[in-house]
Amino acid sequence: MNLVAALVIVICFICFTYIVNGRDIASPSMNIFLIFLISLLFNILYREKWEVSFSSRFLTVLVTGFAATAAGDLLGRECGRRVILGRKYRGGHELAAGENYCISVPRLVNGAVIIFMLITAAVYYRDMLRIASLYGDLSVQSVLQAVRNATYMAGSSGDIEAGTSTVLSHAILLSKTLAYVYIYIFLFNLVFSRERKKAADNIVYAVPPVIYLAESVLSTSRSQILYFFAGGCMMFYLLWNCRHGKISRKAKRKFIRYGVLLIVLFCVIFYLLGFLTRKSEAVTFLDNISVYIGGSLVSLNNWLEHFSETTEYFGEETLVGIRKLFYNLGLTDYYVVRHLDFTDFGMYRGNVYTAFRRYLSDFGYGGLFLLQMLSTFVFSFLYNKIKNRRTPGGLIILYGYIIYAAAMEAIDELFFSAVLEISNIYILIYGFFIYKLIVKRNLVNEKDILKDKRPS
Repeated sequence: MNLVAALVIVICFICFTYIVNGRDIASPSMNIFLIFLISLLFNILYREKWEVSFSSRFLTVLVTGFAATAAGDLLGRECGRRVILGRKYRGGHELAAGENYCISVPRLVNGAVIIFMLITAAVYYRDMLRIASLYGDLSVQSVLQAVRNATYMAGSSGDIEAGTSTVLSHAILLSKTLAYVYIYIFLFNLVFSRERKKAADNIVYAVPPVIYLAESVLSTSRSQILYFFAGGCMMFYLLWNCRHGKISRKAKRKFIRYGVLLIVLFCVIFYLLGFLTRKSEAVTFLDNISVYIGGSLVSLNNWLEHFSETTEYFGEETLVGIRKLFYNLGLTDYYVVRHLDFTDFGMYRGNVYTAFRRYLSDFGYGGLFLLQMLSTFVFSFLYNKIKNRRTPGGLIILYGYIIYAAAMEAIDELFFSAVLEISNIYILIYGFFIYKLIVKRNLVNEKDILKDKRPS
């Protein structure tokens, strides 16, 4: 009965946010609720196999988290609208309506970027082999599986020797930043350019993202590929909105149709990548995807059966990035492990419990409401600032980079524990200068290009 109640709760909040946000299909709260709906549908489908039986406490947590999400979205929407009124937005491209534009980066710059990223990927692969050799015999298992096991053990123990060097770490962060900037350039030309969207020379801007995805495979983390996929889709949607304004019903249906096809295609790729680390060998495609997306809800319900008090250390589960920084600076002797304890559901095990578990465990019900509202507020503020200004710019890249944290809330908490990390401060700095030097400097109106090509 509580399964049906949970389904009704999710559908009610989806209808509410759809109506209140002017039938917007891509608002932050809509993203969050839809993923929760998909997760819940998997729980209904596998209710006997996973032994799903939601408690009344689970429904209370669900309503509390959803109410906070809706409140944060509404507050962020109003603030995002008010901030842009009467103010000139200097962080974007002021484009004339109806004109065609393109971002044309010099070939020498593109070549330098590609070479840098290839070298970084090669050095990173060698370093992964070194880390794997510290924890096992590479001849016994696949290289990527050994790397995954080694990095997991190193992360759990805080082994500094098993970490990458400072120079390589920053090279990886710079490569990641370049990948997000270049996918923005590729999508911008696809939406705003008539000359280049079908031209072969626009393909070069997709090369750095491809290299980054290959680098992500080397790290054995499929999640980074998922985050990049979510960010790219959101960038395209926002750029399309900047170009065409209010999206028609026909365009919405097209976005939904292609969105579903892309999600299915990505799920297949996600499952196939699991064979590289042997995570997909013992499970079917549907079991793998269902446990990844839906296992968090039944795990949260299991955890709530024994939940009685908050954690011993302040922000132990939520403020992981900040506490790791304090540990590295010697300000605390307690090393924070991001991975949570495992719980069983049927024949399966999981250690992700949605974003609600970390907030509730650290700060109680009041903290759950406040932190969930705050994280949604940030997403909603940025989203509505971009949407209402309709001016392409660096904010789209920033929003595309962090949107994964909203999309993943039904699975795990990533805003306070992953987005608020020192590494992302470096990425923000790198992104600012790369955007100024590569994107903004090379934005041109295609009419000017045609004028230059005409014989004098």
